Amino acid sequence: MNRNETASNVAGPPVNSHVSHRRHKYQKALDGRKQPIRGLWTRNGHYIARVTSLAMESGKMRPRWIALKDDRDAPITTLPEARAALERLRTQNRDDEFPAPGRVPTLASYIPEYAEHRETLASTGAKRAATVEKEKALLAKWAGEIGHLRLSQIKPTHITRFRDKLLRAKYSNRSANLAVMALRGLCKHAKLEGHVKSLPMQDLTKLRERQIKRALVTPADVAKLCEVAFQPLFREGRLAKGDEKGQPLKNA
Repeated sequence: MNRNETASNVAGPPVNSHVSHRRHKYQKALDGRKQPIRGLWTRNGHYIARVTSLAMESGKMRPRWIALKDDRDAPITTLPEARAALERLRTQNRDDEFPAPGRVPTLASYIPEYAEHRETLASTGAKRAATVEKEKALLAKWAGEIGHLRLSQIKPTHITRFRDKLLRAKYSNRSANLAVMALRGLCKHAKLEGHVKSLPMQDLTKLRERQIKRALVTPADVAKLCEVAFQPLFREGRLAKGDEKGQPLKNA
């Protein structure tokens, strides 16, 4: 038995075990000349950025590790895409538009947090409780349709398709507009918290709503109302135009 066969029969880790361990560690990303790229690292075949930004809690500059992802929320695996994503992060950091720490929440998981915020406003009188309840019901419909998407993944096409679905289900134009308004309020709150950079419905045109025409009150109607209002109910201790048993007025 030769030496290689003897080594292969001995229990223990494989000879190249250090390679498998290294792939789970952060490693500097290298350019075409094998030089490290500042702020860019790799781990498990994915690219990760290390950017120093201002921490909201402490007010101090702290390094942050951010997994770089594309528009479909998939990890970036190519060097050109990683360098472009890193530059976008640095631009956002300079413009004070750095993304919030952690993963962007899904719509379904963010609705309870937003609903709690709206209920707080309702408790102070800033919002009507009935309005908040209506918003929660509309957002529940959105959660059933696109609740699995992260807030940054919601696109205008998702909104127009769901609005068309409501219209096909015989919802009025106003109801469809209210559904979009409820989602817009949630996205605005998410933008304030740094989860999204723009509103997916900002270019969406509002549907024309049918105006309900109310009948005008004519001067003759006002005069007749005033005439009845000024007639006395009681006259000399007895009901006017009634009997002692309390019959109501005929023209009251």
